[in-house]
Amino acid sequence: MPQNSPEDPRIVALRSDVRGALLGRKKADARDLLGRLLALSDSSEDRANLVNLVQGVDGELRCYLNSRGEIRARLAGGTSLEAIRTELDLSIPHWRAFVNDFAEFRLARSGLPLGEDPHFLGRVKDLRERLAAGEVDAVLAEWGELGAPPSSEGDAFYQIAELLTRLDRLIGDRDWEGARIAHSECSAFLKEEDCADFRAGIGSYLHRSAQSIGWEELLIACEKALPHPSAEEKRRLALALYEATDAIRIRVNEARNATLEELQKKVKETLDAVEASSPPVVVEASGVRSIVLVLLVILALLVGIWIFYRASAGSSGAEFRPGVDEGVCLSRAFAVSLSLS
Repeated sequence: MPQNSPEDPRIVALRSDVRGALLGRKKADARDLLGRLLALSDSSEDRANLVNLVQGVDGELRCYLNSRGEIRARLAGGTSLEAIRTELDLSIPHWRAFVNDFAEFRLARSGLPLGEDPHFLGRVKDLRERLAAGEVDAVLAEWGELGAPPSSEGDAFYQIAELLTRLDRLIGDRDWEGARIAHSECSAFLKEEDCADFRAGIGSYLHRSAQSIGWEELLIACEKALPHPSAEEKRRLALALYEATDAIRIRVNEARNATLEELQKKVKETLDAVEASSPPVVVEASGVRSIVLVLLVILALLVGIWIFYRASAGSSGAEFRPGVDEGVCLSRAFAVSLSLS
């Protein structure tokens, strides 16, 4: 810590403020000022002032606890945190300035740990029962209001609530691949022995979630295949869309849901598009092109054979007769080319 001169104007000013706060019995201000002063000064006088101030508040706290009872025991017994804070505001108005000095004040500020808080445990008990009854959406909403506390080791409710919260978030983000994975994890965990109480209620929710994920994935597959699906794709996608149409209609009739109604509209539009689609146009090789290629090959053979026969006649010493012998050569060449083709 840097050494400061006793004449440092900051220290002089803070000491003056501390004296004023102590004389004015402004204990909250005095505690704050002494904390800042001791960060700059090693004076034993300043430290003694802080000790005396804290001891005085300790006496006030003892009086409060003797008349009201220990804060931890009262919180565990069901007294609300708000009631205790109101009492302290009346008995020790400056208590919040001393939370770093007394564990009892820290309890009054933050409350019991969740695992010891009877109000929280009571809400968890209620949510546990409602989740087993199938109120998944409502339970997840309240669990989010509680801050979605982390899993308590060995407690199936905490773990399945965490998994369902992740599944719900991924569906909301339209991350269908992630939602499919999270759904599989939920389904696998629900098979655990500790989850027996939740299977009936959560099972139907997972079934509906799997349907919704599957329908969204079907729409994505259709979007990729359109506008020219193959004949097999068209048949397969149309059948899947017919099934989705029927299933969504049942769900919508059971309970009006804006999200499902919008999905129903998209499925209907996609089915119309699939039914109106045509297979991709296949461009086959032209027959004219093939004929031209064959004729070129035949012509090349004719020329080659003609040259060969003319050279043979010249080498034999016979007189080459233009017109006659050329006709003979071409006739023979044509005959040979036909036999080759």
